[in-house]
Amino acid sequence: MPEPEFRPERILSVLAAHDVRAVMIGGFAAVIYGSPYVTTDVDMVPDLDEGNMARLSEALRALRARVWTAPDPEGLP
Repeated sequence: MPEPEFRPERILSVLAAHDVRAVMIGGFAAVIYGSPYVTTDVDMVPDLDEGNMARLSEALRALRARVWTAPDPEGLP
């Protein structure tokens, strides 16, 4: 399966549309603050409130997100 196109603006847009509360961390957050290092992922720590986790789950479904593991390179839904 080909690797999906990295579109951070879509990820952030869908999370915002679902009112997901989270803090962005890692390389992408550093880029926003002017770091010259390029990253190809978005690292976030969500608020663990039950309602927020339900909204996050819906947002991930809308993004067709998958969990990638070594034993299952196609990813898990």
